[in-house]
Amino acid sequence: SCSYTQLTDNKYDVIIDATGVTEVVENSYDLLDNNGALYLFGVAKSDSILKLNHFSIFNKNIKILGGFPDLRSFDAIIKMLEKKILNPGLIVSNRFSLDNFMEGFDLVKKQSGSSMKVLIYP
Repeated sequence: SCSYTQLTDNKYDVIIDATGVTEVVENSYDLLDNNGALYLFGVAKSDSILKLNHFSIFNKNIKILGGFPDLRSFDAIIKMLEKKILNPGLIVSNRFSLDNFMEGFDLVKKQSGSSMKVLIYP
């Protein structure tokens, strides 16, 4: 298991945003190492504006790429999950049973800094 603090204590070569939440992108940008890449795949609101440090992008040689996800990539991702190349459990901060759905939902609504991804399971 990995905590939010453990994630923010490191610098990363690649960060992939699938949330589309402006604040998440802006905060994750600061976690990029020199020559890092930020991939924006989350669907943002049409009027969303990112505030990123322009000089930092230049100085750290950061690449920012965006695009609509290729729906044909799901098969490859599923295979990577089966082979345990990807571990999505690293970003799940809380797990709730379906009986406790509202507790999980309330945690997400509060947007607590410690809740990265809340998983509801049957």
